[in-house]
Amino acid sequence: MLTYGKIALRAPKAELLDCVEKCILANILELFHACRTKELQHKLALVNSIQEVTRAIQVVDTKQRFRLCKKPEVLNVLLDLMREDGCDSPVSRVHLKVLRLLEQLSKLEPRVDWEKRCSQVAVCCWRVLSCPPADTELQPLQASCEEALGQLMSAFLQAEGTSRAFADMVLVLLHQLTSRNAWQQERALQLCAQLLGTYEEFFKCSRELACSGFGSLLGVLGPLLSDSQAASRRRAGACLSCLLRIQACGLARARRVVLQVPHLHQGIRDLCERLDTVEDGPLREDRAEIAKDVCQYLPQGQARSFMDSITKTFSCTNQQRARAAGDWLIAFLETRGNEIYPEVPEFMKILWEARRTVQQSPLKDLFFKALCLLAGFRSQAVVDTLLQTESPSERDEQLWRSLGSSDLGPKVLYHLIWRLNEASEARCRLTVAAQPLDPFKLLCAICEVMSALLTTKETRDVLLCLLPVLLKWVSIELGTLVLFPPLSLPAEIFKETEEEELVCGPYSAALEQVLGRLLDERWQRVLWNHRVWPSLDVPQWHCNAVQLLTRVLLRAQLVSRLLINSFMLWLHSPSQNLQLTALAFFAEVVKDPPAEGKHLLKPLVWVFLEKLKSPSRAVKQMAARGLGRAVSGLPKKFRRHKRNIMEALGREMEKVDCPGVAAESMLALEEIFANQTAKGSGMAFKSIARSTRKFFDAEQKELRFAAFHLYAALAAGAKGDLTTFFRAEVEQTLGRLFLHLQDPSYAVSTACKTALYSCAPFVEPKGLQVVVMNSIGCSGAELQRDVYSYLETAAPELLKKLKHQQESPQETRFTDATLHVLEASVEHQESTTHAEDIPEHAEDLSGDTEDIPELLEA
Repeated sequence: MLTYGKIALRAPKAELLDCVEKCILANILELFHACRTKELQHKLALVNSIQEVTRAIQVVDTKQRFRLCKKPEVLNVLLDLMREDGCDSPVSRVHLKVLRLLEQLSKLEPRVDWEKRCSQVAVCCWRVLSCPPADTELQPLQASCEEALGQLMSAFLQAEGTSRAFADMVLVLLHQLTSRNAWQQERALQLCAQLLGTYEEFFKCSRELACSGFGSLLGVLGPLLSDSQAASRRRAGACLSCLLRIQACGLARARRVVLQVPHLHQGIRDLCERLDTVEDGPLREDRAEIAKDVCQYLPQGQARSFMDSITKTFSCTNQQRARAAGDWLIAFLETRGNEIYPEVPEFMKILWEARRTVQQSPLKDLFFKALCLLAGFRSQAVVDTLLQTESPSERDEQLWRSLGSSDLGPKVLYHLIWRLNEASEARCRLTVAAQPLDPFKLLCAICEVMSALLTTKETRDVLLCLLPVLLKWVSIELGTLVLFPPLSLPAEIFKETEEEELVCGPYSAALEQVLGRLLDERWQRVLWNHRVWPSLDVPQWHCNAVQLLTRVLLRAQLVSRLLINSFMLWLHSPSQNLQLTALAFFAEVVKDPPAEGKHLLKPLVWVFLEKLKSPSRAVKQMAARGLGRAVSGLPKKFRRHKRNIMEALGREMEKVDCPGVAAESMLALEEIFANQTAKGSGMAFKSIARSTRKFFDAEQKELRFAAFHLYAALAAGAKGDLTTFFRAEVEQTLGRLFLHLQDPSYAVSTACKTALYSCAPFVEPKGLQVVVMNSIGCSGAELQRDVYSYLETAAPELLKKLKHQQESPQETRFTDATLHVLEASVEHQESTTHAEDIPEHAEDLSGDTEDIPELLEA
């Protein structure tokens, strides 16, 4: 091999290029591959011979027209020599000669493309910079290899002549600069300084306006200003100083920028003087101030590369350097954060990936601060990125609370609400294959942010926006079960729910947390005492719970225009659950409309009428309930549709196959006759009165309860021409009224007693009227006893007639003899009423202690 190298040097110049590849270089490679064990002498012989061949070609080919076809093969052999021993052993003379030979070969044709040259540099850096510290006798060899490597990189950079080439070289060095090994980092810093010096000279002669690798180097060199080694701090400062001089040169070409910042060059010069100082004090003590000053000169478009390199430092074991990287990150966001709006989503992903490697609590705080700063620039992107992470953890909860306690809390919460509503729309459409965000994650995030929010007017407004969204999810989570909201008799409101242990669902619990921030303690106590929150998740009690919740919101003046508009949209939703929730809400609102949104409620009377035609029994039931409430809250609008409403409700009460709808229709008619005169509705009045008495002996207690309430309202409204008609009606129904004074249901017996008092003016003889009116406040048994005593002596014929009414065939459903007034003993007392039929007493919403049937009624 050495002989062939000498032949190449001494061969005739005219004949060398014709035979150098086939006769010389080919034989050298063949001899090397033929060596079974490649000893050091073989490797040195190979490198020396190729070096002599290269020198001979350069001497002969002065015009550089010769193309060395075996150049790729030679390069592969040389790189294999660099890789053979690994980085665990010190460098040798072979490595030094290979580095110098690579520089010589780079000048021969054909030119190797830039990507392959970068890979050559990466292999050489790995071998030279990563090896452990050498012994004293090998240290000069290690220094020579580092110098040769720097010359190789400078040669490649000068040959390529672009800023992109410099940026690629920087990327090769980043791994070494962020190494955990001090000697590897020290060597890389020295090499970086050499490379920057070369690039500075090149940049002065170019027309470029910015240094392409500024961001990447800044993210690595900045934290090194806080390194424990003084030499590393000074070298990092010198490198940053060189970077700033390059940037100042680029800014000098951009006259527009210079005009905007007249003191730019002076600021850079002052900063470079501080970085170039030999004394160690300023570099160590003024790092926060230096970080902000340097970040001001970061070129546009290089924020991403800065973030990539700065986050790599977080994974190093050197806590001091990792903390310094966090300080530089915060300084960058505080100084240039307002300029990175489009890149915030990418930054969030970078930070979130780096967060996995952070173990120290001080760094966690820095991450939280950085994320809060990013949220200030683009809160939506930050929130969406956090929601797309893995399942919630304690660290995530702390982050959400940090965002909630900041000034961005309401803004972050509003975006979470919007996302939760978007997820509910996706669930309702049923055509979406997969939801983009997990509703449970959204709910957890909302609860954490809400728990840390400061109490302000803005917070109150945002929480009011959250109310309908949470209630919407409560309605959706009820499932596809058909809801039949039962009549909520005052004596039996939520009684069935007390018989079993109810669990509050996640959305109801969140709703309770929201209202805990909005309501006074007395309102919260009312909702808690009546178990509204768990009842919202029970299909059969959902509507009643919504009505009670709405009544509390009305009393607390929390029903706003926004809330009304939100529920208006649900009235036409394809989801029956949402329709029922909205109808329950408006059935309560129309009774006592708030002044702020009263004009928005005008279409509700027509909507209730349309919903009364729905095929769903539950929707019809709630629509009838709404019509009954609208008579007092929207009187003008109601009078316009009064005839249509009474006809529709009259038809629905006739449908005995739908007892719930029939009962609600009768209660709605009771509201109408109680609040509006019966004038002009004679035929409808008579028809309704005849139909009502048919339900006195119905099997369902709800029907009996509604019938007696309606009959009492009819008695109160029977005036003028209707007096004679209703007196005849009372004569036919008086026996049934007396019979049901001891109905098995306490609520029904109470309603019957009320109806009997209302019918008293139509009872003959007058003495019986006096007996009934004087018995106000008495129990049903006492009233029966007084009537029995009076009729037995004063009107035996009427007594016989009443007995005949009780024995008529249509009343055979009640077979218990104790229910018949004339056969009941005087000793039969009201005490036989079951304990569970007695209404509970609670605190009224006004704050006074009294019964609240008006709060809990259907």
